[in-house]
Amino acid sequence: MSVLVAAYNESAAIRDTLESLSRQDYPGSVEVLVLNDGSSDDTVRLARAAIKKHGFKRKIKARVIDFEVNRGKSAALNDGLVEAKYDLIVTLDGDSWVKYDGLRKIVERLLSDPPDTQAVAGAVMVRNSRQNFLCRAQEWDYFHGIASVKRMQGMYHGTLVAQGAFSIYRREALEQAGGWAECVGEDIVL
Repeated sequence: MSVLVAAYNESAAIRDTLESLSRQDYPGSVEVLVLNDGSSDDTVRLARAAIKKHGFKRKIKARVIDFEVNRGKSAALNDGLVEAKYDLIVTLDGDSWVKYDGLRKIVERLLSDPPDTQAVAGAVMVRNSRQNFLCRAQEWDYFHGIASVKRMQGMYHGTLVAQGAFSIYRREALEQAGGWAECVGEDIVL
């Protein structure tokens, strides 16, 4: 699978994101593409250092693609899709952290669903929910506005939105849809 990590000014989080990806127990081959969308901070340097530090051995390979101009998340994802070499495409935000079995479980879910399933939304939670009021409010929003609705939709093998923070798609479906629309809310439009 190819993991597209969209990153814009993620110097505070990109190391943790890449460390979490380096520890995945997914048995197949994984390519991680960090798509730096014209960051003005140390995202690129820190991402490259994290890739070197964590080695990305075994079947997980990682590299940074540095777009020097900020064009927006959807443009970075579309260019990443062109670079990706596998048929299963995972999107992940540059400030996300994936549990050690996250990639394996999201692939298992996609493959166990009906054969015409084109995307699966992964479980997203707020990592720093106890840090301040804004983080608590975001957790509350995720729980009520996203997680509970997704659980109910999942009971019927369906979802209306595969959020960009952590989802998996079949490449063919992405290509047929023309990739991500270049707008805010690209995951909703898709």
